[in-house]
Amino acid sequence: MSNTIKEKDKARHTANSRLKERGRIASPESEKRQEIQEAQESNIKSDLALMCARAKEVGALAAAPILAQDVVLDERVRLKCWVPRCAHYDQNWMCPPHVIPFSEFKEILGKYSHAILIQVEIPVSHSELNEAYGDKDLSELYPTEDYQKKVKTPFKELYPILDKIESLAFSLGYHFVAGLAAGQCQICPKCAYPDPCPIPFRARPSMEALGIDVFETAQRAGLPIDFGVSGKPVCVGLVLVS
Repeated sequence: MSNTIKEKDKARHTANSRLKERGRIASPESEKRQEIQEAQESNIKSDLALMCARAKEVGALAAAPILAQDVVLDERVRLKCWVPRCAHYDQNWMCPPHVIPFSEFKEILGKYSHAILIQVEIPVSHSELNEAYGDKDLSELYPTEDYQKKVKTPFKELYPILDKIESLAFSLGYHFVAGLAAGQCQICPKCAYPDPCPIPFRARPSMEALGIDVFETAQRAGLPIDFGVSGKPVCVGLVLVS
């Protein structure tokens, strides 16, 4: 009788072991790990929602969480720095070729899992921009006070928003948080290049400078950029969280 019981127990143990191998019965250890992972994921989602709400409180038009794997990289974005050649290429510390190489950033991005996309409104319609500046070259527009006020000011307003979200994320334990701006670094009226940057702890590269396809990434975050007549012009930043 005892031999029969032992044989049944042995058979049951063997069957359970095989089921565990197939993933049909979870071990106590794996169940615990899964519970921890689910709790962490829940906490991250809650934290991301808090960061998005905070971004809108401090001036963002919109903010949305996005998986880091949905941040789209494309080397052709960097090509746009050369074709046509941007006035800030090789003239700004936060622009190519002075930022980290595309391949290096791609590797770094792969270590993140979550991010937040932030949009700041440019308070003028596409039709107004076209009517006011449609026949003018950008080299003519940059120095004008009207263009600076209408178009470039929102790009500068993105920086303090990124600063605040970085601070919030860091306080929540995300010590690798990193915010990326839009366009060339615009904190200083004119970049100090080739002299050393006077504000290295405030300057930050843009999404474009690192090779991020802003349009496709915004689409994946549920915040598509509309260049139609009815669309709102926006500048876009990204906060890599965890």
